[in-house]
Amino acid sequence: MSKKILLFDDDYETMEPFKLLLEEAGYAVELTAEQTILQRMTTEEFSLICVDLMIHPRSPNQGRELVNNVGFQGVNWQYTGKELVKRIRSGEYEAEQNQGTKSSVPIIILSATGNMFDTGDEGFDTQVNEIYEKPFDAVKLLHRIGALLGE
Repeated sequence: MSKKILLFDDDYETMEPFKLLLEEAGYAVELTAEQTILQRMTTEEFSLICVDLMIHPRSPNQGRELVNNVGFQGVNWQYTGKELVKRIRSGEYEAEQNQGTKSSVPIIILSATGNMFDTGDEGFDTQVNEIYEKPFDAVKLLHRIGALLGE
């Protein structure tokens, strides 16, 4: 069984080539920021998650239809990815019987902003394994993902 990677990003068009690269490398890849992914994370175990920090409430998916993306009450959309990381690390998506996405899953931040830690959350960078600013070198990141997954 191939390892499953979640690309949590609302820019479906731009991230599609990276998704295809990962699939060519043998990974099962889910590219989504749709609201339904939170429930799926409680029943599906992702081996690695790439998180964009800013997730707009609505964006066009690969079919160009507008979708409702993940949002957390009381959290500005510019910090949605950051909130997701906190919730993953707290074990919110781990379910009984060893199901769901583990709190220890490797997390890579992929963000277009260089000010990702200007929100007063000291220590946030210790909750993630890697940080890459967009645009990133896809081949270099592919190799790093392989290393994080022990391949």
